[in-house]
Amino acid sequence: MNIAILEDRPMVMKSAIERFHDMGIYTTHLICYDNRMNQDDRMKEAVHTMCAQYEIEVLHANKQNFDTVLDQVYQDEEIQFLFDMDLLDDGSNRFEERINVIYAMKKKEQENGDRIWFYTTGPAYAVESINEYFPDRNIPVSKFDAKKNQVIFDYKFIEEKLLG
Repeated sequence: MNIAILEDRPMVMKSAIERFHDMGIYTTHLICYDNRMNQDDRMKEAVHTMCAQYEIEVLHANKQNFDTVLDQVYQDEEIQFLFDMDLLDDGSNRFEERINVIYAMKKKEQENGDRIWFYTTGPAYAVESINEYFPDRNIPVSKFDAKKNQVIFDYKFIEEKLLG
């Protein structure tokens, strides 16, 4: 199985990408949502180094090119998408105004539009918002490892739902 990940803090996905690879889930694209917090050149270099190890294409998206960048990857109907729910600097105040939510709502209406999954390290209301707008499309996060700055998913859930 192939996945593309949309994340505004791409290095938090390092251990997940490694674990996915071990599970037979291959990350083909890491789509970095550019914001004021991820412009450090050393961080960008670290992302590219991590991605080169797994032959992951790194793409950069922002408010101006978001749909174009994601549509480029979405053309491959074999790819599932993992979207970070909370993208910093997307200009939204409410869940349904988020750039990634608007994109997912448009795709949800299309044929084969059930390829977008959300995850969040946020509070319960964020999880409930995902569940309300995208029933059964929330990938649980077991914890956020603050010492290692890594997202830890519920890998049993991923195995059952995505690999089924």
